[in-house]
Amino acid sequence: MLWDQVKKERHGLEIVMPGHKLPKWFDYRCKEGIPCLWVCGKFPNVTLALSFRNVFGEEKNYSKDVVQLQLVINGQSIVCKCNYNFRIGPDHVLVCDLRLLYNDEEWLGIDALLLKQEWNQVQISYEVKDNPLIASQPSLGVTLSLSEWGVFVFKQGIVNLKEHVQFTRPGPTRYSNIANMIEY
Repeated sequence: MLWDQVKKERHGLEIVMPGHKLPKWFDYRCKEGIPCLWVCGKFPNVTLALSFRNVFGEEKNYSKDVVQLQLVINGQSIVCKCNYNFRIGPDHVLVCDLRLLYNDEEWLGIDALLLKQEWNQVQISYEVKDNPLIASQPSLGVTLSLSEWGVFVFKQGIVNLKEHVQFTRPGPTRYSNIANMIEY
């Protein structure tokens, strides 16, 4: 039922729920690496899902770690003015509208950066930290590892998704080298 909120393209989603499998209808899913997509033009509305497992295997640990997300565009970290942290436990999925990570002014800067090149590599880096709220308990260190990630791109207002978002490095378009084709 919570996954339906993603399908309905609901803005501002921030959900942590039990489980570890992502729906097959996501635009892209991967079990390795860090979340990455290629964007042409302004940043699309995107929901990211991150599935975390316990690094200790079957051993049960009920503490929740803190996950912090950040965009990296063409290798440049995009620092946000506010820290947006998510508390999550093992065998849980974080579902997040990426628009939550930055304020409106910061998104204007991000869109301006994306318009400098035709295609831009956007990675969503994540950092898992001990939960600072549980200072009375001995630290077990970071207990989570990413087991799967997925991206769902909102379709509203997009005629052809592949012209704006791709999940592998896009090849050159027929217009990208137009200056080289003009003969003098």
